[in-house]
Amino acid sequence: MARTTQRRLVLERRWRGLLADFKRSGMSVRAFCAARGISEASLYSWRSELARRDQRVSKSSTPSFVPVTIVASPAIEVVLPTGVIVRVPAGADGDLAARLINSLTSHAGVASC
Repeated sequence: MARTTQRRLVLERRWRGLLADFKRSGMSVRAFCAARGISEASLYSWRSELARRDQRVSKSSTPSFVPVTIVASPAIEVVLPTGVIVRVPAGADGDLAARLINSLTSHAGVASC
């Protein structure tokens, strides 16, 4: 990791810690900054910067959805990683279907259900 990136991460961690301490302190900005030997402008600046960063991260973490079509079918279809397709009729014995799939996957070297 580049030295400047490491420095930025260290600064970010430091300021996140200071801002967390400030929130817990119940002190005014002026009193907290005087006690810690930091400028009020720096505290305000870092608080804004970290809020912007957090907002960017939360926007990029928004899950995306894909369209799904539900089709009524008389069977459940399971596609195994090996490409084998197992169709289990609706109303079939679930335990029997699970044993069948486990048997197929264990013989193919695939982790079982």
